[in-house]
Amino acid sequence: MIGGLIDHLWQSTLCALAAALLVLVFHNNGASIRFRIWLAASVKFLIPLPLLVLIGKQLLWQAASPAHPASGLSVLMNQLAEPGGVWMAGFATPATSPGAPTTHSHWSAWTIVLIVWAAGFAALSCRRLHQWLKLNSVAWSSSLLAIEAPLPVRETASTLEPGIFGILWPILLLPKGIATRLTPGQLNTIIAHELHHWRRRDNLTAAIHMVVETIFWFHPLVWWLGNRMIVERERAVDEAVIHSGSDREVYAESILKVCQFYVEPPLICTSGVSGGTLRKRIEAIMTYRTLLQLHFAKKCLLSAAAAAGVGGPIAIGLLTAPYAAALAQQPAAAGAVEMKHYESSEWKFSLDIPKRWNAFPPVSANSPNEVVRFESYESGIHNLTVFRLPHDPKQSPAALSAVIQDILAKRGFANFVTGETTIGSQKVVTLTFDGPRPDGTGTWSCIYYYYIDGTIAYTLGFGTTDRAAMFPVYEKMAKTFVSREPST
Repeated sequence: MIGGLIDHLWQSTLCALAAALLVLVFHNNGASIRFRIWLAASVKFLIPLPLLVLIGKQLLWQAASPAHPASGLSVLMNQLAEPGGVWMAGFATPATSPGAPTTHSHWSAWTIVLIVWAAGFAALSCRRLHQWLKLNSVAWSSSLLAIEAPLPVRETASTLEPGIFGILWPILLLPKGIATRLTPGQLNTIIAHELHHWRRRDNLTAAIHMVVETIFWFHPLVWWLGNRMIVERERAVDEAVIHSGSDREVYAESILKVCQFYVEPPLICTSGVSGGTLRKRIEAIMTYRTLLQLHFAKKCLLSAAAAAGVGGPIAIGLLTAPYAAALAQQPAAAGAVEMKHYESSEWKFSLDIPKRWNAFPPVSANSPNEVVRFESYESGIHNLTVFRLPHDPKQSPAALSAVIQDILAKRGFANFVTGETTIGSQKVVTLTFDGPRPDGTGTWSCIYYYYIDGTIAYTLGFGTTDRAAMFPVYEKMAKTFVSREPST
């Protein structure tokens, strides 16, 4: 799961860098084109590539199985929860295995990272909320002006610069006295500027990037993207105002006067006049030249970039869906599962696990004795948790199993069956039992293997929602377990 978050971050970073290269190609074209490129790079942080792949799979599954439209959706939702599948799953805590040996909880490295992220997220959210409440108060206390416009124009008593406030029901807020400080021509260009923000729905796109900044506040590239979006947004509006016939000199003077008289910093919730780099904006306004039209090659380049960013992952999902659907419908026969070897030098053991299973670090909050966890969400939920803890040689494996069985019974598990099997040359005790599955629906079947090597005890805790198919696989996995504890 942590790997899924890391994958999403580097993929989104790569897309942002690709957007920067694409912007260079369109530096002689309209700023609105460059703004859309930066916006696409921002939105990419909210849409992980695996999600687009899964959408492609879902489209083909629904087309292939009209009689069972919900089946593809079920597989989609299962895969969304799979470790590494979705960016936010990177910090998700796996379900605690039933009967996990526990003594006490302590902070893990990822728990600390999650706390730091949550603190930054909360601080930035509170700051955004405070700014919105402040501007909302200004809007409520404003008075309606008799200015003809396609949206309400209201006058405020504050020194905030002119700006559009609101997304669903936007209004144009003008500071008190602006009509006396600006000439009619200058005021008209300011209103024209704000109306272009309204037509472009700049408040909506700004809000989208605010969400990206709040979630990924730790990523410097996200803040750089926001700055580039503001610069190109204001340039795009400036170009639109001039293109509509406004006098460049009058327009530039109106912007300078607004900055002179209304110096209070604009709030992030509005699309205002003074955004971007003021000096460069004034220079661009005064030296405005007709923008180059997109020729055929550049149109093709934009189309190819959009297809690669969105259509590519969906196409991958369409191409891989037949294999994934067939795999989801076939029972996981023990002899048909392709295995891979896993070895831990830190915890001194090795075993074989299914090749498509995911491994991730232990969650110490579940149990300080947990050392590694493997999971799969194909055709259900299946996992293996390995525990390693000190063992009293005087305590038999059967006694250890009895202690854990008592704990499990108090948690609502039942149908306990104790058995024996052989791993290598050693006889080990097994314990099978049933209970409610981790997601609260259906039955969760488990089998535990207790392997003792001198003063160290290993517990292989297997769980599944498909006992008939997976228990033979679990037996096969357990048989490959090798302890590499040093001889005592």
